[in-house]
Parts: sequence; structure tokens; C-alpha cells
Amino acid sequence: MHTTPSQTIDSPPAPRLDVRVEEYKVLERPELTADDVLAVATGRILALVIRGYYALSDCEELAKRLRAAPDLWTHYAEGSGAEHIATLGNPLYGCVGSELSADCVDYFAQAPRLNRRLQASTAPWLYPADRVRLELDNSWPGGATLLRVGGRPAFFGLARFVSSGGGIEPHTDRADWDLPCPETSLFRAQLFLNVYLTQAEHGGDLELWDLDIRTRTEYDRMRLESSYALKRSLLPDPDTTIRIDPGTLVIANASKPHAVTPCAGVGERLSVSGFLGYSTPDHPLRVFS
Repeated sequence: MHTTPSQTIDSPPAPRLDVRVEEYKVLERPELTADDVLAVATGRILALVIRGYYALSDCEELAKRLRAAPDLWTHYAEGSGAEHIATLGNPLYGCVGSELSADCVDYFAQAPRLNRRLQASTAPWLYPADRVRLELDNSWPGGATLLRVGGRPAFFGLARFVSSGGGIEPHTDRADWDLPCPETSLFRAQLFLNVYLTQAEHGGDLELWDLDIRTRTEYDRMRLESSYALKRSLLPDPDTTIRIDPGTLVIANASKPHAVTPCAGVGERLSVSGFLGYSTPDHPLRVFS
């Protein structure tokens, strides 16, 4: 979860937007480049979409390998509102604002083992989140590296599946709210990345709002009681809805509201996700989940 990008930081050059921007500030590209990620980080576009980032045959094999590790998946209880969702990996938001909480200590203690376990689960393929990180490390001026807090590496590459009947309600993601510390305070923007491996028969599309919620107090005022989610009644209609096909990579602004439409029919929406913490073009992108 993070802050709105400053328009004055380092005055980075405008990226080349020589491919037509589809729908509302959504840029479709054939490959991943630093210029286009910078366009998302500085607010020039709302989302970057790369279709065919993985071939369908590779998506099927990667999904099969991830689903073959049932001991790693966490399922939510019936009646929780998230019973149609399961995750593989621990999110940083479990730190809930306290570096000394048990969940936060556990997050950092397990991160190195879990990072290795996921990398091994898809070998000889690169784990999808690591492929994105490697490509950005090769192209971003400051490189891309794991977020470290007090020298402790973060987990990166949370997988999530949403089965029929489930969706994800509107929300934002900000690491400076989840874990206030010197490392997260450097972020001028927080982006999310999703590599989609499978999709439900219907639904499972990505809704995006070009809306800034600048303070936690403002977010809590708009939030459903006893839930992470924002009240749809307090939001305008989404600025855009992106159809998601298997093999697609999406990078978008995580500090602006986003949601997933309910899944229906056969199949499930399985994705590998992570965050990119942006400070300036010359500083490394910090990756974490």
C-alpha cells in the first residue's frame, strides 16, 4: 500500500507512449520495459498490460506445479467472505502496522525458505514473479531487488486462486501503512504486478479506479466495517475494467482502488503477484508481497 507519486521528484523524462493507449490510461505493450513501468509509477498511465507474456502451454504447466503443493496453500474459512480464495505465501500486510507483532516476525522468518520453496516448485521454469524481477533488474536504471527491512529479506511472489463464486472487493495496498519503517517511507509509489496463469469461465476481470485515497483515516472512513474492503457505494464506477486472459502480465498502481469481478462457471483464476516499491528512477525497485 503506498503514496501518490510526486510529479516533481527528479523530473524523469516522459516515457515513449508510441503504442495506442487502450481504453482509460491502459497501455498495451508486447514486452516489459522500464519506460512503461515508470509511466505507471509516475501516474502517466493507470496500468500496463502485456498479453502473451507466457504461452498457454507454459501457464498450464506452471499452474499444475503450483497446485501440486497443497501444504503451502492457505484457505479461508466458510463465512469469512473470502472462502472462495486461497493464497500461497504470506503477505506483508499481516504486519498490521507493527514490526514487533507475531505475524510480522513470522513473515520475515519464513520469507527466505518460502522464496526458495516456490522457486523450486516451478523449476526448470523461472517462478513468474522472479521472471518479472529479473527482466526489471536488467532494464531499470537502479535495478530491482528484494525489499529488506532491518536487513531481513521480504517474501516475493504470492500466488492466489479465486474459485467460482468469489471475487476481490475494492481496496488499496500500501506498505507504509502496513509496516511503517524507514525502508517503506522511501516509496513514492507502490505498484502491483500480476501474472495470470488460469482464468474462470466468466468474470475474474480487473477493475481499476484513478482515485487517490491519501490517508489511512480517509480509507477507514470509506471502509466496510470489519473488512479490508472499501464501500462500493462511496466509489464512482471503475475507470476501466481489464479483461484477463491466461498468460497476461499486468502492472498497475496499487495505491489506487482495484478489485476483481466475481468468478463464475468452471475453472479458477490463478495468478502470481507481487509489489514494486518505487522511489526514483535511479534507485532500485524494491520487490515484495
